[in-house]
Amino acid sequence: MKPLLEKAQRGDAAAFEQLFLPHEAQLYRVAFLYTKNEADALDVVQETAYRAFLKIGAVRQPEYFKTWLVSIAVHCALDLLRQRQRLLPLEEQPAQKPMTEQPEQAILQKLTLQQLLTCLTPQQKTVLVLRYSADLSFAQIAQQMQLPQGTVKTLHYRALKKLNAKAKENDWYE
Repeated sequence: MKPLLEKAQRGDAAAFEQLFLPHEAQLYRVAFLYTKNEADALDVVQETAYRAFLKIGAVRQPEYFKTWLVSIAVHCALDLLRQRQRLLPLEEQPAQKPMTEQPEQAILQKLTLQQLLTCLTPQQKTVLVLRYSADLSFAQIAQQMQLPQGTVKTLHYRALKKLNAKAKENDWYE
């Protein structure tokens, strides 16, 4: 991987493509968790590729290439959401419709993962996405977010606690 990275850092587009393509599907999943829209997620992946190609020289350790790409994707997604003013405070989120008596409709009205993530702060959401979607360790997340590892663990714990409370509130537990 190191020789390929060095070629990409010298401006070799084919080498960059070989480095980027294996991570494209995972970057799309991360982007989709943020944007909740296929077209926007694809835009985020494209912007991620563009920014990564421009800044490939910043990568010093090849083993952190995937972590670096995911971090760029998260930043691109947040930038897109800010640009389109979709990132609403929790108080402005649409209220949930009341549950109906019919089981099929009740299932459809339960919170999805996307809706659950809206109750989290951007930092909490980023920690969960990096931990579970990008499969990064707490140390890698701390490095990418430029936070102490203890802070990342606290954000993770509080995010899971919020999700658990939200799931109980909406009768996900029997």
